[in-house]
Amino acid sequence: PGLLALFILTPTLSCLGCVLLWRRMAFFGDALSHACILGVGTALLIKSSPTFGIFAVATLIAAMLFFLESQ
Repeated sequence: PGLLALFILTPTLSCLGCVLLWRRMAFFGDALSHACILGVGTALLIKSSPTFGIFAVATLIAAMLFFLESQ
């Protein structure tokens, strides 16, 4: 049941998180911390160090947020 709930809630809550970010309701750190989870998943997918994945995705997301905020 827990795994089923995970597969059902993940797409829904990720879309909700994007909407909150687009409406500037989320803080920068919150968005960055959630993006780091993507870094861990990506690093494990390509069989790399999770630390490298976190650093790469956090840097990319921080640059994107900085660029989009200045627009």
